[in-house]
Amino acid sequence: MAEDDGLDGLDGLDGEDLYYLPEDSLKGIKEKLKAEKPSEEDLKPLLEKILDPSKLDDQEMLLPVDMRGIEKDFDGIDELVEELGTVEAAKALLKAREYFEANKDGKAEGERPLPMTATEWRKILQEDMEEDLLEEDEEGLLEAGEEESDEEDPEEAEAEEPAAKKAKTG
Repeated sequence: MAEDDGLDGLDGLDGEDLYYLPEDSLKGIKEKLKAEKPSEEDLKPLLEKILDPSKLDDQEMLLPVDMRGIEKDFDGIDELVEELGTVEAAKALLKAREYFEANKDGKAEGERPLPMTATEWRKILQEDMEEDLLEEDEEGLLEAGEEESDEEDPEEAEAEEPAAKKAKTG
């Protein structure tokens, strides 16, 4: 399993928990699950492509899925597969796609997330990561500024003391 199941990161404004998964993997999973007793070995390559986004071709289409369609919250798809196993995780991912398609939030078609290529998805993730880093830097600067303002500068304290003494004697 890959350490980074980076096909996530695009939470919607209305509580959506969106992931983008390869269309071919979702179609393959759907086909494999039609079997009477789906095999883990048949599903593993399809899930590996989901778990390791570096295996995606640039022009591969990714479809949005809404993880709210899965009964339990998971920190990522790798945790989902680890906890549920290959077959049940595959079923859960299809449920997430069906939940997205059902449009339970009743959004207008023009307001809903659209499929995108792996290249477009990577660009959005890169922008999100840069934005997050910028916010962390700004928060770090603010915290550092707050710490400095809370601490009294020793030089300022020394400068104030003699002035106070002079006022008492004079």
